[in-house]
Amino acid sequence: MKTLQLAFEKYIAITISALSLFVAIWARWDNWKLRWHLKHNEVLEFGTFEHPHTIVNTSHRESVICCRVVNRSIHTATIRDVKVFVDDCPISVTWSHAIDELGNPQAPHSLVGVDTSSDLYVRSNDGEPIRYARAVVVHSLRNSPCELEFDPTARWSELEHNEPRRSV
Repeated sequence: MKTLQLAFEKYIAITISALSLFVAIWARWDNWKLRWHLKHNEVLEFGTFEHPHTIVNTSHRESVICCRVVNRSIHTATIRDVKVFVDDCPISVTWSHAIDELGNPQAPHSLVGVDTSSDLYVRSNDGEPIRYARAVVVHSLRNSPCELEFDPTARWSELEHNEPRRSV
């Protein structure tokens, strides 16, 4: 009788441990699915780059490009780095969320926080006009950088062909 009771206790212990293992695996899987779903809802949208209209001096305006950044996530996004390439050659730039009347970035730093929306201003350090460029933006909501293009004639060609304006 004692052996029967020990066998029954072992059976109960094995069943409970198997059940707890199943619950642990199921909880971990559910947690992973939830994190994956939340991560895919985190989106940082970039508008089209253009020269800012707030700068009156045209020579200063052409060395600055700006775009609107909209955060569709519940978390604050952080722009960590901006690199600009002209003809696949990197150019030295300074970037910030605000500029003065001459187009100089105000409080340029290595991080720009985006709660709901913000502007991103990029100025070439040598003061040369930016005509066609590719910008690579690294931010906290995605592991891979976002690539944006600046083409001042793109808007005219879109209007000419009656195509919708696309944001990248």
